[in-house]
This record gives sequence, C-alpha cells and structure tokens, in this order.
Amino acid sequence: MRMTRLKHWMETRFFALGMGIAQHPLITLLLVGIVSALLIAPLPRLTIDTSNEGFFSPDDPALVAYDDFRDRFGKDDELMVVFRPPEVFDYTFLETLRTMQAEIGEKVPYIKKITSLVNARRTYGKEDVLVVEKLIETTPTTPEAMVELKNRVMSNPAYINNLISADGRFTAMLIEPVAVVDHTESDNLDAALDNFDDPLAFGEDAGDGLENFDESPTEPTPPKRAKVKTSNDPFAPRHYVSTGEYRQMMEAITPILSRYRSEQKLTIHVAGNPAFTDRITRAVERDNLTLIPLSMGMMVIFLALMFRRVTGVVYPLLVVTLTILSTLGTLVAMGLRLNLVTNILPIFLLVVGVADSVHILTIFYRRLGQNGGDRQEAIAHALRHSGLAVMMTSITTAAGLYSFSFADMAPVVQLGQVTPIGIGLAFFYTITLLPALISLFPVKIPPQEATSSHNPLMDRTMASISAFSCRNAKGILLVCALLLVVAITGMAQLRLSHNAMSWLAKSNPIRVDSEVIDAAMKGSVALEVVIDTGKPGGLYEPAFTRRLEEAVHHFETQSVGGVKIGKASTITTILKEVNRALNENQAAHYLLPESRNLTAQEFLLFEGSGSEDLEKMVDSQFSMVRFSMRAPFLDAVYYAPYIQKTRSYFTDHFPDSKIVVTGIATLFLETMHAILTSMVKSYTFALVVITLFMVMLIGHLRMGLLSMAPNLLPIMLVLGLMGWIGIPFDFATMLTGSIAIGLVVDDTIHFMHNFKRYFDASGNVDQAVRETLLSTGRAILITSAVLAAGFLVFLLGEIRTASNFGIIAASAVTLAMIADFFLAPALMKIFLSNEEREPS
Repeated sequence: MRMTRLKHWMETRFFALGMGIAQHPLITLLLVGIVSALLIAPLPRLTIDTSNEGFFSPDDPALVAYDDFRDRFGKDDELMVVFRPPEVFDYTFLETLRTMQAEIGEKVPYIKKITSLVNARRTYGKEDVLVVEKLIETTPTTPEAMVELKNRVMSNPAYINNLISADGRFTAMLIEPVAVVDHTESDNLDAALDNFDDPLAFGEDAGDGLENFDESPTEPTPPKRAKVKTSNDPFAPRHYVSTGEYRQMMEAITPILSRYRSEQKLTIHVAGNPAFTDRITRAVERDNLTLIPLSMGMMVIFLALMFRRVTGVVYPLLVVTLTILSTLGTLVAMGLRLNLVTNILPIFLLVVGVADSVHILTIFYRRLGQNGGDRQEAIAHALRHSGLAVMMTSITTAAGLYSFSFADMAPVVQLGQVTPIGIGLAFFYTITLLPALISLFPVKIPPQEATSSHNPLMDRTMASISAFSCRNAKGILLVCALLLVVAITGMAQLRLSHNAMSWLAKSNPIRVDSEVIDAAMKGSVALEVVIDTGKPGGLYEPAFTRRLEEAVHHFETQSVGGVKIGKASTITTILKEVNRALNENQAAHYLLPESRNLTAQEFLLFEGSGSEDLEKMVDSQFSMVRFSMRAPFLDAVYYAPYIQKTRSYFTDHFPDSKIVVTGIATLFLETMHAILTSMVKSYTFALVVITLFMVMLIGHLRMGLLSMAPNLLPIMLVLGLMGWIGIPFDFATMLTGSIAIGLVVDDTIHFMHNFKRYFDASGNVDQAVRETLLSTGRAILITSAVLAAGFLVFLLGEIRTASNFGIIAASAVTLAMIADFFLAPALMKIFLSNEEREPS
C-alpha cells in the first residue's frame, strides 16, 4: 500500500511537471539551452587516449613502476622500421639508409635517438685510446671492404635480432621517442645547466686515453651524470609521450617512408607501440565519424516507420544529440579523455535516449488522438503515464553502468563514472526539452489516430504468446534449464584475453608489419627488469655481472608458454666490448672483467668515450641496472607464465637486490588481470543492487526475486555462446554483462510493474499475463528492436572489440526480450498460482 501511494504521488508530480512545461515552453527551452551550453562548452578540448598506460589509474602500482622506469631510463617502446632490401650489405642501400635516417631525424618530432647499422656503436682499441664510434663512418665502396663489414656485423651478438636479423635479410632502424614532453624553456635551461659540468653532454670527441689505465686499488668515483627530470617536479608542465605525440611522429614519418618505398623500391615494415597507438587512435576516430551517423540514420528510419511524422523523428534526435554532446563535454570537464572503452558512449546514449523518447511520444500521440488535440493535457498525461517508468529504467540502467566504478581498469572506471551522468542527461532532456518542443511547435494529428490506437496483428501475437507461456509453463522452464546447462558448459570454455593486435583486421597494415617483424627480428614488445643492488657501485662486483651474463643466455634460450625472447641485453655487452678493446681487440677477450676495480675502470673509460649508451642502462651511482628483453606481440595470456618465471628467476639469482619487472608486456598482463577482477566486482554490484531495486519497486519479495531470472538467463546464454564460438573475454566483452543487466531489466520492469497491477486487480495469473503483454508487450518489442539495431551498428566498425561488444549486447537484448515474453510469464504461472484469488 505504501508503494502504491508513493507511485501515485510520483505520477502526480510528473503530471504537474508536464503541465508546467506545456504552459511555459519558452522558459523551459531557455533553461535547457543554458544548461546545455555550460555542459557542451569544454567539448572542443576532447582528446582520445588509446595508449597502454591509459588502462591504468595514475596510482596503480604497475603504472607507478613503469613511470619510474621511464623517468630513470627513458622509453622502452621503440618505433621499429625494418627493411628487406635485395641485399643489406650494398653500397646503394646503406647510403639510402643513411640519407633516410638523417631526414627522419630532421623532420620527425619527439625523437631522442635513432639507431641503425650506419650509426650503431662500434667499440675498439686504437693504440692507447678507447674508441667508440659509428659502425659505418664511411660506406665501403669495394667488395672486399663490404664483406669485411658484413662479417663484423654478423659476428657481433649485440647486432643480431636487434639491428639485423639472424639470416641477414632484414635490417632495422630503431627510433626511440623522448620519454617526457616538457613545455617550459626554463626546464631546457635547467637541463643545460645540469649538464654544464659534464663534458660528455657536449660533442663526441671527449675520448679517454688508455695510457693512464691501470687496475688501481682505488675505486673511481662514479662520474657526474645528466639529471633525468622526475614526476615529482611541481613546477614543470610535463607529460609522458603518448597518443598525441605518437600521432605527430607518424604523420611526419609516414610520407618519408612512402616516398622511399616508391622511389627506391624498398620493402619497409613498421611496428612498435607508437605506430600501433596511432593506428588504433585513427580507427577510433574513423569509427566515430562513420558509426554515429549510421546509427542516427537507422534511428531516423525506425522513428519514421513508427510515428510517420516529422516531429516523431526530429524531436528524439534533438534529445539524443544534446545528450551526447553534453555528456562528452562533461567527460572533458572531468579531466578525462575518450578511450577504447568510453568510445561506446555516443552510440550507447543514442539508443538509450531514443528509447526514452519513444516511451513518452507513444503515449503522447495516442492521447492526442483521444482528447481532440489538447497538447497540454496530452503532454501531462504522457509524463504521468510513462515518466515514472522512464525514470526507473534510467536508474536501473545507470546502476548497471555505475557498477564499473569499482573496476580495476581506469577506462572502465571512467565509463562507470560518465555513463550514468549521460543516462541522467538523457532522462533530463526527455522530460524537459521534448515536452517543450511538442508544446511550442505544431503537431499533425492524422484522423485514424482519433479512432484506433491498436494493431490487430500485434494484439493477436501478444495474446498467443501469453496463452502459450501460461499453458506450457513447465515445458518452458525445462527448456530454459537445459539451455542453462549448455550455457554453463560454454562459460567454462571462456578464455581471458588482452591482445591489442587482434583488435584490427588481419589485413590491417600495422598487424601485417608486426607479424613480419616479429618473425624476422624475433620480437617487438619490451619486457624490462630493473635490478637495484641498493648500494653505490654495486654493479662493479664481478659476481653480479656474471649473473647478469648468465641471465642473458638463460632467457635467449628459453621458451615458456609460447613466448620466446628474441633479444636480451644489459650492460654486460658494453663491458665485454671494452674488455676486448683493452686487449688489442682480440676476440678471445670478449669476456667480462674479473675484478671489481677493472669493472669500475672500464665503465669509467666507456663513459669518457662520448657514448651515451650507458646512461639509459644504469643509474648515476652504478647501483641500479636495466635488463631488457624483446618478445613477439602476443596475447597477454601467454605473457603470464613468462613474466612470472622472469620475476622468480631474478628474485632467486639476485637475492640481495630489489627486483622490479615492468615494460609494455607487463602492462599487457596487468590489464588482463584487471579484466577478471573488474568483471567480478561490476557483475556482483550490478546484480545485488538491481535485485534489491526490483524487489522494492515491485513491492513483493518472491516476485522481485523471480523477476531477475529473465534478466540473468540471457546474460549467461550470451557468455556461454562466447565460450562455444571462441569469442575471448576481454575488456570490451567484459562490459556486456553489467551493461546488459542494466538494459534488459528495463523491459522486465515494465512487464513486472504492469503484471503486478493486473494481478492485484484480477487475482488471476493468466489474465494478468495477457493484459500485461497486450499493454506492454509492444513497448518491449519496440525498445528491444531499437537497442539491438543500435548495438548492431558496431559490427560495421574497424575495431573488433567494438564489433564483438555490438553483437553480444544485441544478442543479450534480444534474448532478454524473448525471456520477458516466455520465461517471465511461465515463472509467474508456476510460482504464483497458489496466490490466485478472487478479483479485488
């Protein structure tokens, strides 16, 4: 009784709101316009973030560790440009490579360093001087000199699977972006002053002589090193290089590479995180520019067929357009960016907003035909009849989306924060802007609407479904139980996945190039290990460097879980090069120094040679070292055992050091773990909150609990279908469950709300089901069709994650409609028959 009084009070308030808007439409439009202008104002600052870091909150431990790594050592995600010329060791090609590298260095922004065969490090001793110079100072012009160069390259382990493939057919240009973009000139001045006392920062001619070299027992003082600006600087407006800078890099380098492809007939492949991030960002933009108009076009056709009038098309589109723009403006005002998850916002709000408008307009047009054209009364009646239902469905949909606020993935959390706001705005515009427009502008009333508002075919169909469901209730439950078993079996076959490359079609150039490079160079994704000895000069210990060298051999010869490291590197390569140079360049001395003092002296000599290679591998106190590995671009599920093995190996072999495993590959793995934990949190929250809401809304415990079955069965069927057909459970498909729970419950609310009304009046389940489907079944069918059609638009997108989300969400909505037509009546028939009574 209390719920009935509350419902009546709410409906009265909606009636009063409708009358107030109908009597003052201009004031309403003015207020709506002011609110809209304020919300939309930040929209021009909207940006897109498709980076791997974008999947994490700023304080996530994985991202904190990765940021600390970037602050200390720079970027780990290089842009790899790989060439397959007819012959690598050819004068024309090497000169072309030199020219191209110079042009890229001059024209492409945000580059810290470019390395290829023409400027790779060559370390040797000459008389009493340690020389560190470019591998090819002058390109050989004779066959004999070219053969000598080839032998020198192919015999150097540092070059293999790094700058040249093991078979010598491919060669790479490695482009390292700067780690941080800093916009203040004062910071540049500070960096210059920091480097002023360091002669290595100016020029390459500061070679150290060997004439004074000895194994003095006095350990050299670690040299002063250029500072790396850290994220704790409160004054410098800075950010890590990411989506925007990668776009500028690719926009600059793409025409250069295209020109060399066409003019020099070169085969060039491009891979690496900068190229992939740019390609995904452009795909997101193209999808938005394509799918949103297509979805709107579909809504135009649907609304035109349904209402057969201009106002029935234009007004809902105005509502959803303002909803989308206001929501995106709010997203920007919250300091957020569009990403691979929130990218679904525009189309999602489009279909949800149209469904809200359909509920109001359907009742309005029907009432307008019945009351002789009194628009004010028809508006107020429509809000009293459907305003509460639209509000309740908006709350349940928002609750389903809000569940993502508890996820462990930053983009999913942002979706949970922003989408409920968008749903609320859709409701706001539906009950304010829509009535004001109806009141202000003429509405045509076709004569046939004044006499009939029924569809005989639809009525017969709903009556038949009602009779079938009640007559075969036990059979329907048996079929649903069997389907549930099949679904659970399929769910057991679901596999977690986070494979960014699979988001693109197999024919996509970046995917093709990445596969070629992974095959040729044995890897394009970085896995980094930072080993901190905790004491200055800790890297000088011969036992420590020997363990590092053993780790290199270990990881280059191991394969775990389908991952084979193509290249492992650390400071031992530099030490062995210097040691060989100090011993008359004899190959037999390509070994690690055997004493602490000799190790320290060799480090000091190398730093004095003018090379900066050591700077990005150790810290200034020689207490911390970087161990880098490069692996193929694979699904993160394959990285899990390898990263675990890597962490265990270094923990066991360096027990006195602090071990941090990081890099892009680690971010992939942490993202996959976040998918699983986010799913558990969001699904649990959505299920509990919406169940409680259904019980309170219906005012009947058993009926409220039973009403959740038609909502949960479709979700389980869809998850089972994913398992059977092999659709992975990734960050996009994870969204389906909570979103679908929030959406499909809308139709169940309409069904159960009306069923309880008719059951209380008649005391008969069969009659209540019949009346419910005759009055509500059409609305359920229409809104389900709108939602399914809107989600299916995602199938036309370039990004496969969005396509998978579209087909799964559309399937869930369709199955939920079927469950409301058949399972819900069957449940009511079986479990409420003992409550049947005389009509009240």
